[in-house]
Amino acid sequence: MAALNGIGSACANQFCAEGHDVIAVSRSTVSGLADEVQQQHYNGEESGIAELCQRWVAQSRQFRHIVIATGVLHDNTFAPEKRLEDLTDTAMQRVFAINTQLPLLWLKHLIPLLSGKKPVTVAVLSARVGSIGDNRLGGWYSYRMSKAALNMGLQCAAVELARRAKQCKLIAFHPGTTDTNLSKPFQANVPLRNCLPRRLLLSGWPA
Repeated sequence: MAALNGIGSACANQFCAEGHDVIAVSRSTVSGLADEVQQQHYNGEESGIAELCQRWVAQSRQFRHIVIATGVLHDNTFAPEKRLEDLTDTAMQRVFAINTQLPLLWLKHLIPLLSGKKPVTVAVLSARVGSIGDNRLGGWYSYRMSKAALNMGLQCAAVELARRAKQCKLIAFHPGTTDTNLSKPFQANVPLRNCLPRRLLLSGWPA
């Protein structure tokens, strides 16, 4: 598992409470995690992902559940775009790097750990707002586009893994609006879920 904030940390603590051994991966130490959760860090780059996955392979690690909980909607430098005029190259690149590229890079380097004979489930946090057919409100350009691209990447990966890792189940998971920093500015009049899903938790960014 990987954790930073919100859903990632909640997953790690829930899995731990259920008696599972949990590894939480992030770029820095995360507060609020159960003492039993093992925290491991990486540099946020593909080189760090590769190094960690190679280490797990060398250790003959076997994971039953992997949650990739990366995501960004806004930060202190940009907000979700309401109009075309709000689009900036810098914000779009950052949102795509975190929401689309990072999860797929994790999948790329996790392949040796997904190809064994034992079942493994990989859940990647996506979002309903990435649906093209369901988009009737517009806005949130970068976030919507990045999640739509993520969904296509996961579909491609699912087709490939069906051949290469037959015991792996790949899931694009829509958690709904949860009480996290990501959704806090947009929670008015929206029913919230307290977090949620159901033991490797992967994240380099807030989720």
